[in-house]
Amino acid sequence: FRAVDTASLHPSSVIKRQVLAANKRSEKMNRLSNDVEPEIEYLAYQELAKIDEGLTV
Repeated sequence: FRAVDTASLHPSSVIKRQVLAANKRSEKMNRLSNDVEPEIEYLAYQELAKIDEGLTV
């Protein structure tokens, strides 16, 4: 399996919200970055979430 095929983020994840927001950047930001998005090769992230009265990582 490739990480792209098996990895997913919870819908309320901070990273998920940032990735979705990146698609809505202003035209000014797109001009400054020459319309080039950075390529993420590796990401390590840990987030605590309260689900059903308990904490999960």
